Amino acid sequence: MWRVWILCALRVLCATAGSVPPTNRVVGGQEAIPHMAPYIVSLQWHHLATNDAPRHFCGGVIVSNEWILTAAHCITGTPKDGYMVVVAGKHNLQIKEEGEQTQRVDRKVTHHLFAGGVAPYDLAMLHMENPLEFSATVNKIELPQPNIVVSGETEIFGWGSTSNGLSPEFPAKLQWATLPIVEWSECEAALGGPEITQLHPTNICTGPLEGDRSACHGDSGSALIHMNPYTNKHTLVGIVSWGFYPCGALGSPSIYTDVSQFIEWIQRVEQGL
Repeated sequence: MWRVWILCALRVLCATAGSVPPTNRVVGGQEAIPHMAPYIVSLQWHHLATNDAPRHFCGGVIVSNEWILTAAHCITGTPKDGYMVVVAGKHNLQIKEEGEQTQRVDRKVTHHLFAGGVAPYDLAMLHMENPLEFSATVNKIELPQPNIVVSGETEIFGWGSTSNGLSPEFPAKLQWATLPIVEWSECEAALGGPEITQLHPTNICTGPLEGDRSACHGDSGSALIHMNPYTNKHTLVGIVSWGFYPCGALGSPSIYTDVSQFIEWIQRVEQGL
């Protein structure tokens, strides 16, 4: 039987209604070329009680020099002790890298319709204390046009688990994979039909349903990217939300929040409305 995953804060597995404890990663991919995706950030948590170094727990995407887009479940599960930082310009999480920038998060806005756990509207915006300085290693992603329908191959980036078993294996270096879009109706059928209430029209899915490649633990909040054929630029189409483990199993799609359906909401948050 499949087990539903989402990524809970600080890689602690949490229970969701109607499922066993969940999970998230890039499975079946490879190490990314350093800084080939300058819009990907690591969200890290700094525990005040222990004063340990901040630890990666989710991904995020730069949409402006002041705002990061991520998954809402990354935000609602964070502990009360400590604070969140955005680390941009990263490739290797284990070392300090030239050009990386760290900013403390001073405001979190989750979508008002997000109910928590495995649920639709899994989207949040993070505002940083100080704006990022754009460079060759730190830059924003292009947002899609409202309500577009994406097909074909996409790309995913993340520091999530690379294991296709039940024991996660977290890489230090950013991973990358190409994943095909699975049509919504086909995705719904793969999940067992309309009675699977977690899937929602504001979700998009990737395969391959034959298995081997997938998002997984640690990739939540990170980006699903599509090459815009009109601008020849990378365009953000999805935010990693949930899926099943073992990650990359036969017949188990990865589920994302469809960013194109939330352009107005993103703009309203940026404007403080």
